[in-house]
Amino acid sequence: MQTVIPNSYRYRSFVLVLALLAGLSACKTTQTTREGAVGETAEDSAYTAATESDFNFAAYRNSLSDLYATQNHEMPDFFMESSPDAESGNRDPFDGFRIQVVTTRNVSHADSVARSFRMWSDTTIVGFKPETYVFFKQPYYKVHVGDFNERHRAIEFSRLVKRKYPDAWVVHDRINPYMVPADTTEIRFKPASDSSKEPNQ
Repeated sequence: MQTVIPNSYRYRSFVLVLALLAGLSACKTTQTTREGAVGETAEDSAYTAATESDFNFAAYRNSLSDLYATQNHEMPDFFMESSPDAESGNRDPFDGFRIQVVTTRNVSHADSVARSFRMWSDTTIVGFKPETYVFFKQPYYKVHVGDFNERHRAIEFSRLVKRKYPDAWVVHDRINPYMVPADTTEIRFKPASDSSKEPNQ
C-alpha cells in the first residue's frame, strides 16, 4: 500500500527548505584580516580597522530626537508672552493669609481680644479696616484678622499689628476675597494729631 502525501504538505516542506537555505546563505560570513582581503572594498576595510573605542557613533546618531527641540511653532509673540497676572489668575480666590492675634481655650477671652482689636484698629490704622474672625479649632479658639492674597502684604500688616499684639503672626487661611485690600492701598498708623490714642510701642 502506498502512502499519499497531500500537496499542501509538500508545498510547506518545500517553502521551509528554501527558507532554511536563504537563512544559511545570509548568515555566511567571511573572515578578514587587518590588512584586508581580496574583494574587500575601502569602506569595509575602514570599518574593520576601527575599534569600538574610536568608532564615531555621533555620525550615525539618529536626529529624530532633535525634531521637537528645533521645531518652529510659528505662534505669534503675543501668545508666547506670559503675563504677570497669569499665576494669580489661576489660583483659588479664597486661598490666602491672615494674621493670628491670639490662641486660647477660653471663648470669652477670644471674644474680648477680637473686640479690643476692632477698637484699636478703628482708632489707630488708616487705609484699611481689617475684619476680625473668631473661630474654634479643637481645642483652641483663635482670633484672626485681615484678608490678604499675598504673604508679603500680610507680613507688612502684621508689623503694624505687632505693635499692640507682639505674639501676632501670619497664617495660611481661607479668606473672604471681597475684603482683600487693593494693591495700591497704603496701610499705616494714623498721624498723632488724628488719633486720640497712640499705638503701644
